[in-house]
Amino acid sequence: MCIANSGQVNSSDPNTIEYDNIVSTFHASIAKEKDGSFKVWGQVSDSNGTGDLLVPTLIAPVNGFNYTGTALRATGGSNSNSGHQFALLTTDGLYMWGTKNYLVSNTIKDNTAFGKISVNGKADGLPTGVTPSDVKMMFGSYGTLAIVTCTGEAWVLSFNGSKNGDGTTENTGTMWKRVKTSATENLNNVVAMRGTPNALFALTSDAKLYTWGTNTYVNNGGASSRTYATEVTKPAGVTPKMIGMTQTAGSSANLQSYYLLATNGKLYAMGDNGYPPEFSSVS
Repeated sequence: MCIANSGQVNSSDPNTIEYDNIVSTFHASIAKEKDGSFKVWGQVSDSNGTGDLLVPTLIAPVNGFNYTGTALRATGGSNSNSGHQFALLTTDGLYMWGTKNYLVSNTIKDNTAFGKISVNGKADGLPTGVTPSDVKMMFGSYGTLAIVTCTGEAWVLSFNGSKNGDGTTENTGTMWKRVKTSATENLNNVVAMRGTPNALFALTSDAKLYTWGTNTYVNNGGASSRTYATEVTKPAGVTPKMIGMTQTAGSSANLQSYYLLATNGKLYAMGDNGYPPEFSSVS
């Protein structure tokens, strides 16, 4: 089921929970209102992509965000406090603003000001065969914009890490990549996707978990880099409700941690950040 642009959804079903009513980068946030509009505030969040907004400000033409259509999704990406880049999806297509080369490659968006982008010649900035109304979820992290469609497809536009998910390792970030489980099989039935600057994590409608990218874990030992989506073993007897992911900084840079909120109300974690390479309950 694809979630309508209807604000908060009160649901306990993993297939219909709406993520991202509030999203944050290092020093900025975007919030979705009940009426479906979005407000942004924080570092370089002004429509010129360089000024700071000190109070939540409506993302709308009246405030310099000169888009057409109806706002559907919003996200951002950053890598410490040195830069933030934001994306807004409307029924007309993708718009971006903020520090260049932080969410998408500067070959796609070569200035900071709010404006529409195209990707590989497609005017709405989305993958071939995907329209704005097809997008169920849009997620951003440093160097990566990712979307889940209403039909369960996972697509990645990335210039950092091995996050393409289609077996390729090039990271020019100029083309959308359809995530696959092998050279011949697509990753299907995706309902949620989370990630870090170097890896991604997905939940499917049949309660399966997948990961791919740099230094990933699959619940059976140490970290490994994976160019295809690889199934993660769930804790025994657990049904996933929501997923999350973080990445370690410092001496253990680029190691991933995974978080799983189960329908039994328990939170499980796996990976770096002091947790073992297998899922265990967090107390």
